[in-house]
Amino acid sequence: MMKLLAGLIIFAAAPSFAQEMTFKCFGTEPFWNAQIADGVVILAATGEKGEKLVITQRSFPAGTSPTFGQVIKAKGTTGEESIFTIRYDPKCSDGMSETEYSQEVWFLKGTQLVVGCCNPKDKIDVK
Repeated sequence: MMKLLAGLIIFAAAPSFAQEMTFKCFGTEPFWNAQIADGVVILAATGEKGEKLVITQRSFPAGTSPTFGQVIKAKGTTGEESIFTIRYDPKCSDGMSETEYSQEVWFLKGTQLVVGCCNPKDKIDVK
């Protein structure tokens, strides 16, 4: 019983993806960005108008701690599914600047997989 209680205390104290977090993500080669908040993803190639994807599922990798990350599935107006796998990585780098991000993202749209970095944000305007 004490081990269970200790585990629950650690779980509650750890920063967690269990809540619906808001992210601002970036990727290079190809250049893209995504804002994830309020049940939608706004996805755009740099300099282009964003495409609004509706989040259909948020899940967490089995067998991992709640701080590990999450998987977000979203669909656009054409019905094509996109999958974002976001995981904690305090040293994620965009490869072009010295900025470090706290999350790494793997993004699959159709058959194209791209990798980038994210930071959680308090508020993002995704309208």
